[in-house]
Amino acid sequence: MVRIPRWLALAMFVCACGASSETTTTTVGSEAAAPAVVVGALEYRFVPEILSIGLPAVVELRNDGGLEHSWTVLAEPVNEETEIGSATVLAEARVEVGQSASVDISDLEPGTYQVVCAIPSHFSLGMVGELRVRGG
Repeated sequence: MVRIPRWLALAMFVCACGASSETTTTTVGSEAAAPAVVVGALEYRFVPEILSIGLPAVVELRNDGGLEHSWTVLAEPVNEETEIGSATVLAEARVEVGQSASVDISDLEPGTYQVVCAIPSHFSLGMVGELRVRGG
């Protein structure tokens, strides 16, 4: 019998949820090594939209869409796309179609952060999420 690591099973579950139009929340507990958590980028949403994670952690952004996307964690929430350029970026991954990139978020403080796609017009089209960070 083949055993699938818990993080891989979670990543497979997150990927399978990509077809749903509902908001999905994924939770990962703290462990000694930084687990990789997969976030999918589609037009114009993140899957999961809300990510609750313990530290240390690495987020892998996988672009399952047809356009370039980013997963950009902001220090303070923004209300309009024009504010993204002047916002403080705490962590970011940018990916081309069919690619993936990882970003270590282990240095973030516990709290709730707004996540946006910083590609022009994607924020305005609703590509906004939330990152909830628990202490390690």
